[in-house]
Amino acid sequence: MSKLQIKKNNVRLELAKRGILQRGGENKFDKYKYFSEAQYKELFTDLFSKCGIELTMTTREVKTIDGTSSMPFGRQVVVEFTLKDVDTDDIEQSVIVGEALDKGEKAIYKAYTGALKYFLANVFMVATGDEPENS
Repeated sequence: MSKLQIKKNNVRLELAKRGILQRGGENKFDKYKYFSEAQYKELFTDLFSKCGIELTMTTREVKTIDGTSSMPFGRQVVVEFTLKDVDTDDIEQSVIVGEALDKGEKAIYKAYTGALKYFLANVFMVATGDEPENS
């Protein structure tokens, strides 16, 4: 097993100790709570620095996608995420697609945020209680 894989497992163990993470963001319009981008960044900055992992992201592609009448602006981003072991320089790369619609100019930022949150949540098995199947 690589040292990077061991460090990823250490991050997962630290997350497991914290249990289900409390959602700190709130969408007042649609009336739901969510685990925010800021919460992800704060959490993983702490965990990655403790475990010796660095994360970078590189944009591979940006597309305009069709929106709806209420959310006319649509964007799709293809992002490559690279996890690096700071001690060995070993890396692991993943490509994730993020999509978002917005009524203004924020669709691209929402797409990037979605890709980042999806990557972190699934690679590290983050338990936030955000269940898309429930909505």
